Amino acid sequence: MLEFQLHHKQTHIPHELLSTREFAVFLSLAHGKTPGVIAEELSLSTKTVNNYRLRALQKLNLKSNADIINYAHR
Repeated sequence: MLEFQLHHKQTHIPHELLSTREFAVFLSLAHGKTPGVIAEELSLSTKTVNNYRLRALQKLNLKSNADIINYAHR
């Protein structure tokens, strides 16, 4: 990830790297919803929601749901 950032000037907003599903999960988490609730709302398994969550965390270089909430409030 760092190598990518060093070789590509940041001309985009980081969350634009998220897929549609990753962004939907990201927004739901930012609103305080649990993975179980998100899974039910999106008709996905909780494991799938957690996978989207992990990919979003990696792409945004975040570590926790609290980081997601802080990022969303910037």
